[in-house]
Amino acid sequence: MKITETKRPRCNLAFIDEVTQGSFFSINYLKRQVNWRFVNYLSPMLFGIRNIRLGNSEFTGNFAMRHLLTSFGTDVSAQVFLKYTSLNMAFTYHNYQNYQHYFPAIEAELIDYPFYSDKFGMLFSPRIIFGTQPEDQRFKTGKAEFLGLAGMRVGFMVSGNLLPYIDFTVKTDGWITGNEYLNSNANSIFK
Repeated sequence: MKITETKRPRCNLAFIDEVTQGSFFSINYLKRQVNWRFVNYLSPMLFGIRNIRLGNSEFTGNFAMRHLLTSFGTDVSAQVFLKYTSLNMAFTYHNYQNYQHYFPAIEAELIDYPFYSDKFGMLFSPRIIFGTQPEDQRFKTGKAEFLGLAGMRVGFMVSGNLLPYIDFTVKTDGWITGNEYLNSNANSIFK
């Protein structure tokens, strides 16, 4: 029986290679990232605070900080959630970082905007991300490449407990939280 090596995706996962080979730079980088895990606790929602009233207005909001390891290093992000009547919005600033460089990106999402007709209701959730990430997902590069994602989730209000949806997404090469593809693609999901 012949064993063949599987082909890697287009994106270079040099960071993982360096860690598995015990590179001083990558091991040192990971050691510095250990304390960043506490950033994930910077969210009132973890402590049961769902909404924070913003002044005397009808706006409420909340926030969360996140630290995630990526294919090229890390993503430290700040997320703000805003609610005004039936508008639920989320805005995120992503600070992607490899060994020595920062690559910014911003994300905006309108969450479950209701639309009703005579016979049924739907919930629309458009989402957009644009910014930069390290070229070819490399751990030690200062070169940036464009990162973009556009998506729309449409939920169908069938009953109080059943909400099937269709999710359409188009993206460029790059790492995005919750998206399993590093290469550019377009996909749709029905659940």
